Amino acid sequence: MIAPSGPIEVPARVFTPETETAIPPRPPLDPPKPGLRRDVFTLDEGDAILQWPSDLSPESFEDFQGWLQLVERKARRVAGLPPVADPK
Repeated sequence: MIAPSGPIEVPARVFTPETETAIPPRPPLDPPKPGLRRDVFTLDEGDAILQWPSDLSPESFEDFQGWLQLVERKARRVAGLPPVADPK
């Protein structure tokens, strides 16, 4: 390989909202493993991904529902929203 004898010109890159996004695109997700279900919800900031077993017992569903409520509270904090009053 022969080294160039002078400076190398690199074309200028033009940044526009159409060519650049705040979040780079992600490669597609692998399909869920057998026995799992997945739901993907696309937001402006990125994808929200939820995955769960295809077969849930009633007890596991109750645990899962409680975890979803915890995730919702955490997402509200990240979004800067006030907590929801407990409906007790």
